[in-house]
Amino acid sequence: MSSDVLVLVEPGAHRVGGHHHGALTALAKAYHRPLVLVPFGIVPGALILAAGFVASVAEVSRRLLRGRRWPTPVRRVPHQVTLLSRCLAEAACVRTARRFGAAAVVVLSANEALHGLASLLGGPHSRFVHEVVTTEDWPLRLLGRVARPCEQRVRVLVPTEAVRADVAARFPRLRVTVRPYAVADPGDRLTAEERHRARETFGIPEGSRPCAW
Repeated sequence: MSSDVLVLVEPGAHRVGGHHHGALTALAKAYHRPLVLVPFGIVPGALILAAGFVASVAEVSRRLLRGRRWPTPVRRVPHQVTLLSRCLAEAACVRTARRFGAAAVVVLSANEALHGLASLLGGPHSRFVHEVVTTEDWPLRLLGRVARPCEQRVRVLVPTEAVRADVAARFPRLRVTVRPYAVADPGDRLTAEERHRARETFGIPEGSRPCAW
């Protein structure tokens, strides 16, 4: 593979709904030589198999701990396991891209945790973190501490200053940059009022522009 290939990784491409399919297609078309990796649509490797197994464990745990009678730390276990599963899937795709000799690897809907572990297992890459809706409990913090030196090989892009502050507070060694972006759909344009309300909601200044791909 030529070194000028851009690799896009979309861990959420298998999910129904959301921005994944439209954004992924538009970004792939914008570059002359893209390679798209969707972790649950490629030939399974060791990390992908591990990710699938861990995801199954998370789903079983979620069903067992669904009742409110469990303490909060226990009820949080399924999501913690899900974060680990997503990390393994991302690392598998990044490693595959690096073996192909890609010039750049971008994870479009990245895990909100375990950034260093994804880099340790997969290699250097950039990742878009759209939001942080949970915290790492002690098992994930321990994994993160083991892989902490590899956080320096990751560049994290976030949509707003609020998300940047949140990520930077949790992961001070990461390179975090605010880069609002959107993939326009000519058939579904926002009105000026909708755009204004969205900027207010997410704290995006009126003069800022989405980053170009």
